[in-house]
Amino acid sequence: MENRLSKLLVSNNVPTEEDVGYITDLCSESAQELDRLNHQILQLQSSLQSITGKRDELQKKLDVYRAVLSPLRRCPTEILQQIFTWTLESFPILSSDEGPLFLGRICSRWRSISIATPELWSAVHVTVPEALHTFQEFNVKCERLRHGFSTWLQRAGMLPLHISVFSRNEDTYQEDVPQVARTLSLLVPLCKQWKYLSLQVPASSLHVFSELRGIDVPQLESAVIACSDSNPFVLDHASRHPPFLETAPFLRRINLGDAGPLFRPVVPWNQLHFLSLDYNDWNFGAQELMHILAKCTELRECVLIIHARTDLTTTLDNPISLPHLEKLSVSTNSIVMAEVLDQLSLPSLRHLHLEGYRAELNTIVLASLKGMLHRSQYPLQSLKLDVKRSTNLTTSLVIDLLRAMPSLKALVFTESSTQTPIIDEELLKALSNSEDLLCPRLEIIHLPDRFTFSELTLEQFLAMRLDPTLKEVTMLRAVYIVSYRRGLAERFARYGERVNIVEDIPYRNLPYMGRPLSRLIEYSDEY
Repeated sequence: MENRLSKLLVSNNVPTEEDVGYITDLCSESAQELDRLNHQILQLQSSLQSITGKRDELQKKLDVYRAVLSPLRRCPTEILQQIFTWTLESFPILSSDEGPLFLGRICSRWRSISIATPELWSAVHVTVPEALHTFQEFNVKCERLRHGFSTWLQRAGMLPLHISVFSRNEDTYQEDVPQVARTLSLLVPLCKQWKYLSLQVPASSLHVFSELRGIDVPQLESAVIACSDSNPFVLDHASRHPPFLETAPFLRRINLGDAGPLFRPVVPWNQLHFLSLDYNDWNFGAQELMHILAKCTELRECVLIIHARTDLTTTLDNPISLPHLEKLSVSTNSIVMAEVLDQLSLPSLRHLHLEGYRAELNTIVLASLKGMLHRSQYPLQSLKLDVKRSTNLTTSLVIDLLRAMPSLKALVFTESSTQTPIIDEELLKALSNSEDLLCPRLEIIHLPDRFTFSELTLEQFLAMRLDPTLKEVTMLRAVYIVSYRRGLAERFARYGERVNIVEDIPYRNLPYMGRPLSRLIEYSDEY
């Protein structure tokens, strides 16, 4: 019967009466066995659920008991305070998801410790709301912000303050600037504690500081003043620059952002160690810039972003000497770039960065750069070129420039897809020629690969400059290649971490809503 049933299951034959009876009896027996097994499974599941519930309840009790015995619970308050300070961003924001406010959400003890630790509240970044909502909602948001801001500053006690205030408002709405000004007014009573002050706000809101003088900011060392007014030329004189900047006794580092032309700033130039100046006033030309730099005799680091139309009308009889300047970044067009370089003598210069959306590395800029380096007589250690190459500039002239920099340790070419690249087959071969090697002390190089040199030449360059057996050439520590060639990383993987292939141009994100990345205003250009 079983043999007959097996054949019946794999065919479309009609079952006989005997087959039907046999199959009916078989199904009846199987259904009874299935019911028995299901009942047994239900009993086991019920027992498992009961046991699991008891296990979970016991686990919760055990976790509670172990939490009581946790070493962190017995950790001294002083150690917790130190740990808390290590968790902070440079500039925490007013948010329960970050900084000391987040620490206070963990438990009542942590909250009391965080509130009683002034160091946790000595730095803050505030973003003033935009007037994009109803009038009442906007005012409520601003009032809530000021209450939290005031409470935060009170918890800092008498410690030096690092404060950043950011606003996108540009006088677009009637209440924008008044609300920013009311927020800034909270800082006035605390002016003697300012150490770092970043104000990225409408210039017309700075009138709240009009009564402050240098004597009122005895601890101020770093300041960022960047303005967002859509029409700065209607500002009155009192709004044009915070007067306390002029005589701040310990001001050493200042970033004027777009405030240079808006304020015609008066600051203690002769005591600055860092200066970043970005101006959009077309009447504020290179000549006026030179008069400012001539006063900055103590500068160590300088960033100049110049959008001037006017050129130098006269050449200074003697180049401006900045004896301590080690790092310089110039972003402008080719004409102004050449004019600025022609007027400088930098005997301590170690790092130079030249860039500009409309700037070209042409024969004029090249001559000005070589002249400045010749006057300075200091071995340049890093050079970054973020400019396109003039179509009339030969590679031999670029090679001559690099040959004048035998002490160069870092060479960076940063080019966009619309720029004529500087690096090509001839230049890469010159960097690989062991008989007459360019930049023998080179340790870091960035190469944009836009098919201006062959893969074979790149291979020869890497093999030569990364060969550890060469004693007369400093071995490269890092090679960064921004490449459009797919699969290049796999082919050069044998060089390990010393060769880094990026197959897409990286996008540079700006700091979140104007938040500073560091409590020190500095030359932050990264290779």
